[in-house]
Amino acid sequence: MDFIGTTSKEILKYIPAKLYVEEHINYSYACKSCQPEEEKTNIITSKAPNTLLSKSMASNEILSHVISLKYLYALPLYRQENYFKMLGLSLSRQTLSNWIVRAANEFELVYKIMKKELLKRNYIQADETTLKVLEKNGDESRTKHYMWLYKSGTNINPIILYEYQRTRSGTNPKNFLEKFSGYLQTDGYAGYNRVKNVKQLYCLAHIL
Repeated sequence: MDFIGTTSKEILKYIPAKLYVEEHINYSYACKSCQPEEEKTNIITSKAPNTLLSKSMASNEILSHVISLKYLYALPLYRQENYFKMLGLSLSRQTLSNWIVRAANEFELVYKIMKKELLKRNYIQADETTLKVLEKNGDESRTKHYMWLYKSGTNINPIILYEYQRTRSGTNPKNFLEKFSGYLQTDGYAGYNRVKNVKQLYCLAHIL
């Protein structure tokens, strides 16, 4: 037989995720013949790589994965608990929740910087929606809670911020947009009328 050519076929493959432990060993050195300076030690210790959550086993990679699963892919923590168990790791939803809360605290400065930049824009879109909230005893709250959304009105360097509030009171957008002056586009909810120094715009989907 004589070779006359080839054909090809592409097959999509999948490599399952895996977890592993990365151990960091810190070495300490001391100069036994040196006299320590006043209020100083002559011991030098190497430093481990910095992570967002200090004194935690959570690496930056797994932390970003947990946050992405919850907020980008809407995977609740109790399902993530089962997901990690399938990968061979026992992680309680309480631990996962603590990671997210601590991460939120670490990112608070970033949030404030983004808000400061948002309020400099001349066009902001805002909306609010109900949110299911669990009480401390684990029961679902009987009262409505709200997540407020504030977004820059253009797609150039967009800024999108969320703010949780227990009520739908107009004082919430009033306080959040206190230093904003420009165009505010909403669905026409009367609560936004409490925002000062803005020109109200309404969404066409709610007008027509």
